[in-house]
Amino acid sequence: MKKHIIAGLLAVCLAVAPALAVFPDVADPAVSEAVETLRQLEVINGRPDGTFDPGGTFTRGEFCKMALTILGRADERQLYAGRVIFSDVTAGHWALGWINAAAAVREGVTPLVRGRGDGRFCPDDPISAGEAVTILLRCLGYSDEDVGEGGGAWYGGAMVRARSILLLKGLEKVDGGDTLTRAQAALLFENLLYTETKNSSDIFLKTVLGGDVQDAQLVLEVKGKTLSAGGWALKTDKGSYVTFRADLDAGLQGQMCRLVTDKEGNVLALQPDEDYTVRSVRIRSAEARYVVADSGQQLLVKGDVPLWRADKVQSTYAESYKELVPGVTALFCYDKTDTLVSIYLTGDSDTAVTAVAKDGARPFDGAWEGGPTAVYKNGLKASLSDVKPYDVGTFDPRTGVLEVSDKKLTGVYENAVPSPVSPNTVTIMGCSGLQVLDCALEDLAQFHLGDRVTLLLDRSNRVAGVVSAERVAEKALGVATITKGGRDSYGDIYTATVTTSHGLTLKGRVRSNDQIVESAPGKLWEVTSTRLGWLDLSTASSAGVTGDWDVKAMTLGGAQVSPWAAVYDKIESGRMVEVGMDAVTLSSVPAASIALVHLDSSGAVDALALRDVTGDGYTYGATDYTQGIHDSAWSGSNSTLALTNGAETLTLVTGVNFAAKGMEYVGVAPALLSRGGEATLANWVSLTAHSGVHRTAFGEESVEVDGVTWPLASAIDSCCYNAKSETWFASLDAALAYSATLTVYCDRSPSEGGKVRLVVVE
Repeated sequence: MKKHIIAGLLAVCLAVAPALAVFPDVADPAVSEAVETLRQLEVINGRPDGTFDPGGTFTRGEFCKMALTILGRADERQLYAGRVIFSDVTAGHWALGWINAAAAVREGVTPLVRGRGDGRFCPDDPISAGEAVTILLRCLGYSDEDVGEGGGAWYGGAMVRARSILLLKGLEKVDGGDTLTRAQAALLFENLLYTETKNSSDIFLKTVLGGDVQDAQLVLEVKGKTLSAGGWALKTDKGSYVTFRADLDAGLQGQMCRLVTDKEGNVLALQPDEDYTVRSVRIRSAEARYVVADSGQQLLVKGDVPLWRADKVQSTYAESYKELVPGVTALFCYDKTDTLVSIYLTGDSDTAVTAVAKDGARPFDGAWEGGPTAVYKNGLKASLSDVKPYDVGTFDPRTGVLEVSDKKLTGVYENAVPSPVSPNTVTIMGCSGLQVLDCALEDLAQFHLGDRVTLLLDRSNRVAGVVSAERVAEKALGVATITKGGRDSYGDIYTATVTTSHGLTLKGRVRSNDQIVESAPGKLWEVTSTRLGWLDLSTASSAGVTGDWDVKAMTLGGAQVSPWAAVYDKIESGRMVEVGMDAVTLSSVPAASIALVHLDSSGAVDALALRDVTGDGYTYGATDYTQGIHDSAWSGSNSTLALTNGAETLTLVTGVNFAAKGMEYVGVAPALLSRGGEATLANWVSLTAHSGVHRTAFGEESVEVDGVTWPLASAIDSCCYNAKSETWFASLDAALAYSATLTVYCDRSPSEGGKVRLVVVE
């Protein structure tokens, strides 16, 4: 779905943004982006100690100053500094002029603030969300009459109006009576920039500040040369701009971004255009009509596609493809029709330098020139002291960022292509095509096929080093499927396929039995190999870390949770399903709902197994229980349940006779154990219908129903049904285009992690 500009124009800071943030205590990228944009507008500043204090508060007096500043009325404070309007705001108070100017009565304009009703203003009280929203609505031109009333609380009407115009985007859970945190205030002011003013189709940024949001441009260089007048040059395919944003992420280069500019045309923020997608491709070879990626995938490229390098056009692909040497990394940019529109070369193969860490205080000594400006280990902010021997570091001299990975695979060295003497790829535990970096060739030359080794992997699962398994050994974590087929002299042959938390697929023979075969997908396994062609599986156990998972703070007990952490979810007797970090919409997951915690070498959480927290372990769709009584070998007479959606059909035997229920919209989860070779039902969940939802209530990732914001399930495009024609739409966009009003089906409340699972046109 295309995100409406006013609904979601929030700049995205990618990989290196936290390292370059002005305030070191702001970890949330969205808050960091809001704070920095507003700092450029001189609306927000930090504490005297150089922090921002995102959990702190702004006073009512401070908020008056911020509101007048963003309105461009800062000079008015001097005009009103010589009078006393409120009994507790006198000449001794620093905010006298600001508060008086905000409270001044101007013809035809509602004052921004009023007192408490007893002659006081209480300038040092923390400002509440209702008070802050009321002030910003007045900044947008809304009078008290426009806002009206909305429930018992005085701020009810303001909160309703603010939600309707998306001023509370991202702050839907904030109540008007809550004390507003500094982080929430930053997000609220940023929303103000992109909200339409009263009786206007233009946003506040343009109407009041004279700024603009420009159409998408291909970003070529986010931080070029330093300018004599201050700031840096920012270059796009449409021209050059000035920016004072020192924290802009080099990862935005090669992307199509909208430019948010102030009245002077200086860039305040970059916002990736979601009509475009960017894929990073490490090129193995380039031919006249296609590129072969490291993965072996062939990507078609038309000859007239522009090929860019940094701040200049390199010409076209047809003219330059012969210059693309193996190892070059490029960003392929596609529009919403999946048409390739540009190729951006991030650098030659030696732009980023990869090395294996040694013991000591300088683990990468001599690997590259200069020291990193920021270190991340497994996605978390770290320091060189957190680096352990045999970790893999990748240093990007363009950004000064050092990415450290501790991923390892221990098993038997099975194969090398094209040869063990000079391999491009190796195979271990049935996982072929693992790319060998140049820095690993010397290590690999010390081993022979059949040796038991540990591969040291970078973030992209490339082999950066090799060490004997006797020196370093590590078990990979993953979900296993075991199948039986054939017999040998030792008995039945069992083969396991393991999808690891690294994103790799391992395969080999295992010792097993029929009971393990059926139960295997319901567990997390640790896997290694001591014998050619075989895998050694053991049930994974939880680390000694307990406690609730604070999803917002990304902490669990006393441990940090890596943003790269693999997240699994399981429904009763069903399969263990990898759902991903984005599937967790709760602010906190209780310890009782966490089945397993796995830690990396630094003690950070790198994998979590949950107990039916996300609801994503179910398959949602339309089910028909009226297929008659099924003769099941395990339980006499039972119903056959058939569920369909736009992507798949599940047929399950239930333990209850549902034949009389007819068609329903539900979610089902298959059980691990089958009976008589037939799949059975582990659990099912009924859905609650909300009808008459207008298409305008749908956003990029959520839909607002009766004032409640529900996240959209990740599989929603496959779960949009036309009940009139009894067919499935190809996507949510197709459903919204077909009808202005729809019915949405939800599994549980948003506060319990619920999502919109089905969208139906009836």
